[in-house]
Amino acid sequence: MFHPLPANTVFEAQSRNRRDTILLFLLLVVLYIVFFNLIALALFGDFGRVLFGVAGRGVPGVTLAGWISAIAVAIAFFHFIVARSKSLEDLLKDLGAKAADPKDHYHQVFINLVAEAEAATGIRPIRAVLIPSYGCNAFSVADGKGNSAIGVTEGLLSRLDRAEMSAVIAHEASHLVNGDSRLMTTACALFGILGAIRQGLGQSASRSSRSGYRTRGSGGGRMVLAWFMATLGYFLTKMICMALSRTREYLADEHAVQICKDPLALAQALSKVAGKYRGGGGDVNEGYAPLFIMNPNLSNLDEGTNPFADLLSTHPPLQARLRKLMGFARMDLGTFQQQVEGKLKRDDAADASRPSQSPERAGDLFYANREGEWFGPSTPQQLLAAGLLTPQAWICPSGGQEVVRACDVPNILPILQILAPKVDNQHACPRCRMPLMGETYEGMDVLHCTFCKGYLLKVGYVERIMARREVKFDANEIEWTRKWRDAQRGTLRENCIYPEIRCPACKDPMSKVFHSLVSRVIIDRCTNGNCRAIWCDGGELETLQMLVEGDSAAVGF
Repeated sequence: MFHPLPANTVFEAQSRNRRDTILLFLLLVVLYIVFFNLIALALFGDFGRVLFGVAGRGVPGVTLAGWISAIAVAIAFFHFIVARSKSLEDLLKDLGAKAADPKDHYHQVFINLVAEAEAATGIRPIRAVLIPSYGCNAFSVADGKGNSAIGVTEGLLSRLDRAEMSAVIAHEASHLVNGDSRLMTTACALFGILGAIRQGLGQSASRSSRSGYRTRGSGGGRMVLAWFMATLGYFLTKMICMALSRTREYLADEHAVQICKDPLALAQALSKVAGKYRGGGGDVNEGYAPLFIMNPNLSNLDEGTNPFADLLSTHPPLQARLRKLMGFARMDLGTFQQQVEGKLKRDDAADASRPSQSPERAGDLFYANREGEWFGPSTPQQLLAAGLLTPQAWICPSGGQEVVRACDVPNILPILQILAPKVDNQHACPRCRMPLMGETYEGMDVLHCTFCKGYLLKVGYVERIMARREVKFDANEIEWTRKWRDAQRGTLRENCIYPEIRCPACKDPMSKVFHSLVSRVIIDRCTNGNCRAIWCDGGELETLQMLVEGDSAAVGF
């Protein structure tokens, strides 16, 4: 359960945020004036002569600087307004975040926690979004119109328990209450312009250099000088943005404890995030790193305690954050770390001993009678998918002589009660032509062929499955799969063993593609842009999972 922050705390946070926003705008104006003058003079003026008050062609330097400064102020004001008006949809698109799926069991827990955060903070609505990444991280964003969102990666969702996830959501919700998300979103957008100018000037300087303009005073030399000025401005503004982020992380941790009343859960969550790959959807735009609960781009500076590290790190050191949380919990940091290490070892041991949920675990084989003709032997799931298994159907176990009603067999009755309503006669297996079965796989409702073991997955489901670890595989299976992958050669066409198929969902053609050039596993993807479903033939989904699990173990994930 979440608890709202005191009214005076919220008022102080909002007042501080308004003050910081004004200071941010003034700082932006100053930086624009200084660095636009430096860049413009490097490109169009004699830099040395301007220092003495005279620009090229006899134009007074102060007049030139005045015009440039006026332009810089206008651009700063315009850019500030544009940054504030950037919509939430655009921000989420930049981050690669998608709306949470209410039909996914994992996502439903996350959606419920965000709803609790709405009730505790009074901020409505807060969108629940996810980044399809194996990494562990979380973030919050807000636009200038009052729209906000809390997001996590698929990896975080699958590796934190409910208490830890609640603490993370409370941390991100406190950013929204304090106005940090809106301020940092604006700051990231504002200070990104010098990064874009720096990149553009760098490319222009490189082209000039290749074209042969290498003499002193040439266009290429001026371009390099302008690039240097833009780089200096970029790193200065980046340090300011980092300083804003660091000071707010401590406050968000403190307010999160007041909201969730569980400092140990937040400390455990931070420890898990710090010990995992923290990426958020491929390569996170470096400018958006301050928005995350921990820097998604792992850097040794993050854990430094010297002044140089303070200047160049986006987040406070983990140990410093944990010490503050231990103060709330009245626990020694060393004792806490020992407990966390022990818990991680127990979790790993439990995962290793968890029985495999392989589709091969089908049970005994039976013959089924329909209109005097016997069919089989098949598993109860296969008989059900083929329409041969009903409560009143006569069945006979393989290798036996006793004929009984299906409803009288204890192991089959639960299958009839649970699986029968999920039989999907609208979608047939593209290989076997048999109806697909509905089942829950890694927290999601998917369609599965019990004959060829293929899976029909909605767009985005593969990435979620890769981030989760419910289904366990033997170490020998994982090693064999990795050796198979390493031995794969040739083109996509040379490796295809199955014919072309049509999408079971929309009936449009499916195209064969490598899931990735790293895995070398070929899957079928629907060519309909509104569908984009994935068909994994028997063993392909499991192979992908084993490869990801094996590669993650190799790097200590």
